[in-house]
Amino acid sequence: MADRPVEVIVSDGEVTQEVADALARRVSVEPREYVIFIHNTIVPSRSKVLVETYPLSADSFKTRILVIPSTIGEHFLVHDIMVEGRSQILANSAGIPATLFSEKTSLPSTFRDLDSTVNFDVCPVNGKLSVVVENMSSEPQKFLGCFVGSIVG
Repeated sequence: MADRPVEVIVSDGEVTQEVADALARRVSVEPREYVIFIHNTIVPSRSKVLVETYPLSADSFKTRILVIPSTIGEHFLVHDIMVEGRSQILANSAGIPATLFSEKTSLPSTFRDLDSTVNFDVCPVNGKLSVVVENMSSEPQKFLGCFVGSIVG
């Protein structure tokens, strides 16, 4: 598959080279797909936080996948992913290891195979995408990542 340029929509916060590199390694972005970055958030040790981002677009956004860099994944559990406050995965009190969302996760060669795994709701114009994460380490950790998906009219 030929490399395609990635169109980046930055909603807020700083986009680091770490996230961009992780995305490039993991995601085969299809034509007309976009990347919505989750801003850097410091999560206190052994704490759970809600991290929100807002796609900046004149149209609605449909997430295909969530990417969390492997360099931070070992510190976090994902408890929920939400579109406009609606859970997109079975809310899990035990949490899902964030490493399952990393660029190093052993997954099918085409992420289109994953579309049936989580069928994300469409995020309306001016809507919000959220992820609930828990820092399992004894030190504060930086959380960041991105949503990849398409603009729908």
